Amino acid sequence: MNIPRSLVIKHTDLDPSYIPLAHRREVLERDKKSCHFCHRPTEYLCHDLAKCRGGQTTPDNLLTCCMDCRREKGELTAAEYFEVRLKEENIFKEATSVFIKVYYISGRSREGEVEAEPSLNSREFYMKVGENGKIVKVNIANVEDIEILGGKEKK
Repeated sequence: MNIPRSLVIKHTDLDPSYIPLAHRREVLERDKKSCHFCHRPTEYLCHDLAKCRGGQTTPDNLLTCCMDCRREKGELTAAEYFEVRLKEENIFKEATSVFIKVYYISGRSREGEVEAEPSLNSREFYMKVGENGKIVKVNIANVEDIEILGGKEKK
């Protein structure tokens, strides 16, 4: 069956986020199939300058990026994202404790104080909540996001 060329729709016409295979291979090889931010193995890519901010789908604007970092990065450039991460890391280095807000998958949220940065790779962490300083255990499996609100400086 012959279909006129004018009626053939290319994959790129349907999916604007499509990354050509040649670009994908080049970027994965360049980045050694590890996340640009956390260095975990991955085969996912993202745009350094997001397409919604005018970024192009070219190898020099593509990064290997795991799903966790991609979710956190959002529409930020790599430099902007590194700046945010560095600021968060410095809060923990310069503070005796840090105030965070935990957003749960259920839609609830809770603010509290922690002595070390919670790792999403661990299964749980503990935080002080409320005026009485009650300690609660937070199960990472129930957490959607953690926002860093600030810290108490070391004396």
